[in-house]
Amino acid sequence: MKEQMSIEEIAAMLKAQKSNKQDFICGTQELRMIEKSRLASGTDSYGEYALAIGRKGYFGVTATGHRQIAERIQIPWTYYKRSMTTAPRLHSDMVNFWHQHEPKVRLVRTMYNDARAVLSDKYRPLDNYDLAEAVVPLLMGTGMELKSCAITDSKLYLKAVSERIVGEVRVGDVVQAGVCISNSEIGQGSVKVEPLVFRLSCKNGMIVTDHSFNARHVGRAYDNGTGGVEQFYRDETRQADDKALWMKVRDVVSGTLDQVRFDKLLAGMREATTREMTANPVGVTDVTQKMFSLTDDEKGGVLDALIRGGDLTQFGLSNAVTRHSQDVDDYDRATNLERIGGEIMVLTQPKWGELVAA
Repeated sequence: MKEQMSIEEIAAMLKAQKSNKQDFICGTQELRMIEKSRLASGTDSYGEYALAIGRKGYFGVTATGHRQIAERIQIPWTYYKRSMTTAPRLHSDMVNFWHQHEPKVRLVRTMYNDARAVLSDKYRPLDNYDLAEAVVPLLMGTGMELKSCAITDSKLYLKAVSERIVGEVRVGDVVQAGVCISNSEIGQGSVKVEPLVFRLSCKNGMIVTDHSFNARHVGRAYDNGTGGVEQFYRDETRQADDKALWMKVRDVVSGTLDQVRFDKLLAGMREATTREMTANPVGVTDVTQKMFSLTDDEKGGVLDALIRGGDLTQFGLSNAVTRHSQDVDDYDRATNLERIGGEIMVLTQPKWGELVAA
């Protein structure tokens, strides 16, 4: 499993981020895109564009913020990006025209000096700090070890394993039960709790999405009767809803670390060791690339790990994918590869037959 940050570093970053966040509810007529050349001197920190949010000030726009603006005014991303880089005045005028011409209510999430997300008025903020506050004490209290944690540009990840719930896939090949908890504050994913299996011999982490829990960021529309810009605060009803959700997440985390559920996963892994490849490993990785949308570099890394591992079975291919995930720089993508490893592990016999029929 890819290692990134310590829990102490995560805690410090979440605390700092919490103190530097602001959310605004506003009509798009209050949002104005301005190219850097039209800003006063000393504003280079905004990047090429700034977003004026009413009279609350100017904010830089992150890549995610730009993509969400493009999506919501229904401008194809290719054209949006082209105009942004080659015709700044046209670009800002285009965005501002559609914000004025078809006004909508938006939730704009800012942190430090950036507009990091421009979201629907039904988006429900479920923040990383609150998630960590709900689950980390539970993990620590049950003797879990946090093996890998990260805060990327889009998500928080907490991956923990248990020393109490263990088993052998083969003699001497020990695996531990675990859990992967993730969340995005900017519309890039739901709150997720997913079973994780940690292999001690190679420190591979495999995420099994078949038994995952997802809480989508969907809530009630916000009342913006003034038409201006209002700072968003959770009312009593939303606070109660959030408290109930975090309690449910805690229950799901506890349920994920269940011996009976782990034994079922373990049985499936043992069965996967009996399903051998009937085709050349090169052909198998070609089909794997197409089936799971791997890049050429990822396919090459998986093939290398497969050959070095010497295990030409369904279990071996799954582990080759999760082993390669440790060499991928991007933590989000590394985690997705851990999920792909899990998908390969739970393939049925007919699906496995399709994969190795190359």
